[in-house]
Parts: sequence; C-alpha cells; structure tokens
Amino acid sequence: AIDIPEEDSFFNIIKYYAETFHSLIDANTTRFLGNASFRCERGFPSFKKDNIIYVSKRNIDKRFIDKSGFVAVTNNESVIEYYGECKPSVDTPIQVRLYNYYDNIKYMLHSHVYVKDAMFTNNQVPCGAIEEFDEIIGLYPDKSTTNISINLIGHGSLIMASDINFIKNINYISRPSPEYILGA
Repeated sequence: AIDIPEEDSFFNIIKYYAETFHSLIDANTTRFLGNASFRCERGFPSFKKDNIIYVSKRNIDKRFIDKSGFVAVTNNESVIEYYGECKPSVDTPIQVRLYNYYDNIKYMLHSHVYVKDAMFTNNQVPCGAIEEFDEIIGLYPDKSTTNISINLIGHGSLIMASDINFIKNINYISRPSPEYILGA
C-alpha cells in the first residue's frame, strides 16, 4: 500500500456532504452512494506526484471518512492498478480519464443526487460506464477548465475542482423518484 496524503480539509467536506446525501436519497442504506477522489500536487509549479490519484474505497460510509478510506490508484487509462487489498470506487476508470483530460482538476466529489442549477449531460449512462467521460467532456471540452459542476442524468452529479473552496457551499437537491428520462 501507498501512504495516503493528509487532505483533512477535503475529508471534512466529504463527511459534511455525506450527511446531506443521506438526507436527500430516498433509500435504506448505511453507506454513502457516490465517491470522492483527489490527486496530490506539491511544489511550485505544481506537479503530479508519482502519477497517482487517491480514490475512495468501495462500499464505505463516507460520513466517517479519513485518509484510511482511500486507495492509491495509478493514473493509467488502459489498466486500472491500485495498491493494497481494498478496491477503489467503481467509477475509478472514469475519474482517471477525467484527471488525465483536465490538467487543473485536483478534487472530485460524486453523489447520487443532483446539484441545483447545474448543467445536465445529454444521455443516461449507467454507473461506472466509461461513456460518462464522453458525456462530460462533450459539455466541458476545454482541457484547462478549473471547476465543473455537472448533473449526470439518471445517475447523480460530479463536482470537479482545482480549488477546494469551489466544493464548499454546493446546493444539492434530491433526484425525482421514480426518475423518468426522456428518450430512454
């Protein structure tokens, strides 16, 4: 296993929003539906440390997350390799591609609720399907984009940020249940 960097500010944001997600999701679950990830960038100018990203473990309750709730993952799109015994989130292949595409993104927070007034992807894509990457970059093609708030139709939302302050004060809303997708 690889040591996970201290990102207490991000971990605290995840815990805060996990409580919000639980209150908005009409489901009997003891775990946070969604995931989080970050990449460690140190120095000036920033560099990507060892080509590693850190993704939340599968099936853990993010209301209590700290650095032990993350898995180190290589930033390789062709084969997802992770360190340790715990598997990373099922959305890891999508997030690896997004980190490789958007140079400035350092944090991602994915939920199964929507963000008020955020743009929606055009097509419904199942959770973990790599096609979600194409849906996202189709709406935000600029590789130098620094902050993105997007609703993944029929799936949830994804916040991507270069600055942790962008993630603060996101206005999450519940998804309709049942959710009808036009054209699906």
